[in-house]
Amino acid sequence: MIAIVDDDDAVRAAAEQLIQSLGYNASTVASADEFLKSEKLHDTSCLITDLHMPGLSGLDLQDRLITSGHRIPIIFITGYPSGIKEWSPVRICPGTIFFALCSKTASLLDHLVGA
Repeated sequence: MIAIVDDDDAVRAAAEQLIQSLGYNASTVASADEFLKSEKLHDTSCLITDLHMPGLSGLDLQDRLITSGHRIPIIFITGYPSGIKEWSPVRICPGTIFFALCSKTASLLDHLVGA
């Protein structure tokens, strides 16, 4: 299952529809905390998460997952691509994908198939 974590209802719904249209199972939650507390965590084979969210950020979520022993491939999405420069490279795991929402949909599809 591909889990989608984003505080924006419209982004969650659009991403879920896109993932399902490709034949994958998808599940959505509105926050990193909600995802960490859910049973969805154990069924997730790939995670798509917003980089900037109230509460725990996408990178905070990655840190919590690693600390608890969960090594899930993560695709970070953001509507603020210039903000990526602010994050320390030390916190970003090898193989992590950053995707700006202003990018073409085909690029997201390529990353999903490759994850």
